[in-house]
Amino acid sequence: MDYKDLSLSNVRRLVAALEKASANPNVIEAIINREPDESMEHGRITIGSMLTLLGQTDGSTSLSDGVLAVIKKEKEPELIAFNDQPFCPANLKVLSNKMAGYPYGSWEYLWPRLRLYQPEKLNVSGTNIKGQLADKDVLNANCLDWLLAHQDQIPESWRGKVICFWGTIYQDSSGKQFVRGMEWQANRHWVGTIYPLKLTWGEKDFTIIEEQPSSAVQTLLVPANAPITSPLLRFMQQVHLPPQDKFVGKMLEKYATLEGNFQAHFLCKTEREIPAQRLNVFELTEQTDDEKVIPELMGGGERKHITTLFHLFALMQRQSDGSEGVLQVNSRDNIFYIEDEQEVLHLVYTRFSAGAWKIMSNEVFDPDIHLLPGDRIFSRAE
Repeated sequence: MDYKDLSLSNVRRLVAALEKASANPNVIEAIINREPDESMEHGRITIGSMLTLLGQTDGSTSLSDGVLAVIKKEKEPELIAFNDQPFCPANLKVLSNKMAGYPYGSWEYLWPRLRLYQPEKLNVSGTNIKGQLADKDVLNANCLDWLLAHQDQIPESWRGKVICFWGTIYQDSSGKQFVRGMEWQANRHWVGTIYPLKLTWGEKDFTIIEEQPSSAVQTLLVPANAPITSPLLRFMQQVHLPPQDKFVGKMLEKYATLEGNFQAHFLCKTEREIPAQRLNVFELTEQTDDEKVIPELMGGGERKHITTLFHLFALMQRQSDGSEGVLQVNSRDNIFYIEDEQEVLHLVYTRFSAGAWKIMSNEVFDPDIHLLPGDRIFSRAE
């Protein structure tokens, strides 16, 4: 694992921590080469895992020219993935996440539509502020993380303010709620922060709202490689998943009950060298079956309809407690087409019901299986 495996925002934080710990090169090497584990977001080094190894850093360490050169090597994304599952700090879960009316958007297009906003009633709790913003088009934490990674895009007029992104609300195990934001530190750069809603919010506290309905620009703000929505499948978003060297079907037992037919075909299946992948997410618009859906997903005869057990696991891992995200948690089906050990294609579907995940499967083209409007279907984008 090296610098190119990290998001730009995490590179900046990693570099600051590395400079502070530069007297101990063994620690630096350990972080760079550290294998992914459950403390890391999507298998990548996170701020939390850095701080665990290095100790807290105040973020004030200057960046050398050499370090800046390393950062510039990373290709910066052109689009903000508004509807991806947002980053979740350690010991918290995503309680709610306001999706945009479009899955992706460029900052250059979005910026003219935004303005700083301050609720009319101040010096009240964050819970009160949350209520005041209920009817506003606030942005979620995905936009916050994009801005922290592209600080040259943040207007200078925002400096000196605390700006929170109320589209994403977090919760800890005791039920306390939090919101993430950013503030200008020491007249040098923006830093990410997290605030409990029980705090009193005052004159320096702002949010950003979008002044026009998101739906007005839906067709303008989709990724260039997004599939064309068909009468049968409504394209919702794309989700990015990390690579994985090895995955065994039995690992899904960590988060879900595996029903009999799925156990028989997938429990012992081993997947190897799974590349990083983007998945398209669709919603069915009418009742249908595999025979009609699969050709729609195949992309001109390609095998884009076939996903993996690891893809399912990676998404479920983000929503293990049934929190909102890419998988729907309203007792409706999330559908994946996956091959078993004998390379026989199955319809694999999972749903969150009665407080738990369940995974089931059937061979494709079963005449007794009907796919229903509102079911969510996943396929490879490339």
